[in-house]
Amino acid sequence: MAEPVQKRADERGGQIAAGPSQPAGPAFAPSDLDACLDNKHYRVEYQPKISLLGTPQSQFGVEALCRITDPRLGVVSPDKFIPMAESCGLIAKVTDAVACEAFGAWRKWHAAGLDLRLALNVSPALLGDEPWAKTFLERCAEFKMDPKWVTLEITETAAGATNAKACEILTRLQKKGFKLSIDDFGTGFSSLATLYRLPISEMKIDKSFIFDLEGNSGARELVESAIAMAKRMGIKVVAEGVESESVFQELRRLGCDEVQGYFVGKSMPADTIVAFFTEWKSARPEQSGARGLPKIAILQALLNELTGDLTAQVSTALAGPYGKPAPPPGSGNANGANDGAKDGVRALARKIPPLVLEGKPVPALALCHSAIEQFVKMPGTENVRTKLDHLRQRLEEELVTSAPLEIRASQGRYRLMRQDSVSLGRASASAKADIAVKCRWFGTADKNLRLFRQAGQYFLEDLGSTHGHLVDGVRLGLRQPMEIPFGRTLIELPLASGAIAPLSLLLQRNSSDPDALMVSFDYDVRALRADLSEKEWNEFKGDLACTWIMFSDKFHLGRSSDCALVLADCQAPIAASLSFENGYWIAPLGGAALKAGETDFHNRLPLIRDSEWILAGAPLTTLPVETLATATVGSAAVRF
Repeated sequence: MAEPVQKRADERGGQIAAGPSQPAGPAFAPSDLDACLDNKHYRVEYQPKISLLGTPQSQFGVEALCRITDPRLGVVSPDKFIPMAESCGLIAKVTDAVACEAFGAWRKWHAAGLDLRLALNVSPALLGDEPWAKTFLERCAEFKMDPKWVTLEITETAAGATNAKACEILTRLQKKGFKLSIDDFGTGFSSLATLYRLPISEMKIDKSFIFDLEGNSGARELVESAIAMAKRMGIKVVAEGVESESVFQELRRLGCDEVQGYFVGKSMPADTIVAFFTEWKSARPEQSGARGLPKIAILQALLNELTGDLTAQVSTALAGPYGKPAPPPGSGNANGANDGAKDGVRALARKIPPLVLEGKPVPALALCHSAIEQFVKMPGTENVRTKLDHLRQRLEEELVTSAPLEIRASQGRYRLMRQDSVSLGRASASAKADIAVKCRWFGTADKNLRLFRQAGQYFLEDLGSTHGHLVDGVRLGLRQPMEIPFGRTLIELPLASGAIAPLSLLLQRNSSDPDALMVSFDYDVRALRADLSEKEWNEFKGDLACTWIMFSDKFHLGRSSDCALVLADCQAPIAASLSFENGYWIAPLGGAALKAGETDFHNRLPLIRDSEWILAGAPLTTLPVETLATATVGSAAVRF
């Protein structure tokens, strides 16, 4: 969670303070700043910059930020040491120290296969200084730093950026390949003059306007106008201070090119950068390269490339010397076999694009699976297979869901719970239950039962229920977790009268499917009928038909009692596996037939929400669940 704006240290010239504000005490003097630089009482951290529009290769970047900690005075805020450095002639030394650290870090990222745009802050106080520019170019040569990867951010709140000498130095640097960015755009008097006079390739909209983007019409108008003006001038736009998903998406809609801020990531040490961008691309693949483009543009470009490859490369692969058809390996009828293959390729080229662009991803995905299997047998079609595989991935990303799902079968309902800890009991204002039972026999969620997984085993724990719980006639110890064995475990509820409630909790673990724990209810129908009115019973009976399946990685579906989800009308003992990998997936096993809607599948595919399935003859329906916290037993608020 982002820190409150009012509690943050101020940012200035790209330098940001860390930690709490400097306490009252001895003043931080220029001599202290000089000593901190000499003794390396500073560090450079890097704040990520993410592309919204999928620009090539340079879509990711970082801004280098200097932090100073005086051994005597502690953390020194940048609004303290930056003006001091500018006024006392130390700003060149600060900038050089940051550049050396950043260039060294960039070389390590490059060696790890990660090329990032590196933004360095340049004070207008340096732009009249020829020696600084000379020293900076020498540092680039020393670290073998290609200027094309470096962006120089100039704070435009000072008039020094637009004088004749500054313009001359910056123009020379721009001609050598450095990109120039105007920082804090919108806060200074020289904004338009800076854009007009300097060879700027990027503007950074000040964070104060981004903070107010959703709540202030004036801020929104300025952001929209700045983006529109930059687009007309061919200038890239970067937004600072992005702190929420909604602002992130709104800036994308407005046409902003890049963003940085606490939503993307705080500043971080150099040795965490590679892991950060790897995780970002994995967690948000739509922000990685071309995947950040509008869906239709991605698909159309991919289909165009695929069609071209089908026409060129596949025809070449199917032809022998002098353009004559080449027989496939082991074929006795060369011409006939290749004619059939050509017909298959033509059919593929005709069918896939319409299905994709008409919004029919399920049959398109099945066709991709079949086509990839076909091309694996055809030498010389590697490029086509790669394109098809990219298309397959895009279609799967469109279909996969990580939201809670319920599977409905002929014999009941199954709620999928990929959680390591589940609470059970009555929901209350202070404690929501993952499995909520609205009857007085159960305690509230925080004082009833917890099911959890640890070191590959499942455990049951009483959190402090009123009358306790009995397992094989033995009371479950308070806050003494009990390992749940394989097989059936019945948990009974003792009542105040000493009797046993006619509703018990049933846990099931199978040794052949150890990753899953099934949770359901066992009940005495006559006892419940005697206690409930007919209307109440009808509503409650439907809820009791639900089984919750806790799992970590995967479990199996089929007719066999060894499966976690047993389908009585399934024709195969083990028909499929259900797994979770950034979403739910189902894979048919042992040649079992799997149909999603009207489409047959033989390979793993996403467990598509709101869909009808037939698995080895067993009909299934997948439905989304708003949240597991609202998955309730007794939604009619039954009291008995």
